[in-house]
Amino acid sequence: FQNRQPEIVLDYTQWPERTPDYEPLNLGPAMTLPIIVGDECLGVIGMARARQENPFSSDEIQQAVLLTQLAALVLDNANLYAQAQRELAERKQAEEQRAKLQAQLVQAQKMEAIGQLAGGIAHDFNNILTVITGSVELALLEINPDHTIYPELEAIRQSAARAGELVRQLLTFARRQPGQPQFVDVNRQINDTMNMMRRLIGEHIQLQLQLDEHIERVMIDPSQLEQVLINLVVNARDAMPNGGELTIRTTSQYLSVNDLPPLRQIQAGKYVLLSVCDTGVGIAEQIRPHIFEPYFTTKPMGKGSGLGLAICDGIVTQHGGFLTVDSQPGHGSCFTVALPAVVTELQQVVNMHTADTTTNITGHEVILFVEDDPNVRQLGVRLLREHGYAV
Repeated sequence: FQNRQPEIVLDYTQWPERTPDYEPLNLGPAMTLPIIVGDECLGVIGMARARQENPFSSDEIQQAVLLTQLAALVLDNANLYAQAQRELAERKQAEEQRAKLQAQLVQAQKMEAIGQLAGGIAHDFNNILTVITGSVELALLEINPDHTIYPELEAIRQSAARAGELVRQLLTFARRQPGQPQFVDVNRQINDTMNMMRRLIGEHIQLQLQLDEHIERVMIDPSQLEQVLINLVVNARDAMPNGGELTIRTTSQYLSVNDLPPLRQIQAGKYVLLSVCDTGVGIAEQIRPHIFEPYFTTKPMGKGSGLGLAICDGIVTQHGGFLTVDSQPGHGSCFTVALPAVVTELQQVVNMHTADTTTNITGHEVILFVEDDPNVRQLGVRLLREHGYAV
């Protein structure tokens, strides 16, 4: 290994660089030939005979040299093959990563387009519903409850109310539904909805709470957080028709840029993590990319609207967080809501008060009412005049 030159001796026992382990073999003629590949000595081929045998001939030495060169060639080819395999594996991994990012980009663009479409439709539909609801309310005020058409008008009002709820859900998915964010203790929110959740899941499912007492608060609309929690719990229940275990877990963790989902406008920092995990049927890999799309559902007809997870994702995203899922068919699912943690100093400085703004609006002032939709404008003008205003 040191001089990279062949060594040939007539008596191994007299060779200064001999190995003591071989002395009991009573070796005589011996030679060692280095295996050289490039500038590196990869090994040594050693040959020896008993002391009473003849020294190696020139032909034997030449054959040994050829064997050493063949060994060097084999080792060099093996190294080249291993290097090529590594390069192929790295290239394949890079291509898979590129394809994954491309698929995520397409999915994000599709969800953004769906959100814009849903938001636009919901806005226009809300104007129509405003006219329907307002007109029905005014008509109901003009007649007595025992009037023959009163039930029909009430049915229209109730249907319009259900349609309005659907509009609110679409606006929530499109992240255009205004909320009232405030500092929320996630653990308290979970405990406050415990009775409701136990009624929702039934007695055939065991509920486990693993709540970290030291998590920070988050800034979110409490009713919307409750909506997210209930949606996830209901989905977990439906995934365990034969019973199982439902675990609700909270913790806080610092997430670096590498921990965040790609293509999201969120920042690294400390997050409060709320996980809802079940031991149900799990989600197939080919279905997983579509579960946050609106109206996508695997439930039977009439058992689900397909808006639950889309709304959850919209609410969480609107509050600066993200929603992830980890699932394997037959091994259950775990949905994790990540919301930015609010620093203690900010919690101490800000004190939010909600005032009661309920009042009976009447007056005699002059109001300039501006609305581009003529039907909504006509309804608004009539309502204001009903309350004494000059419009």
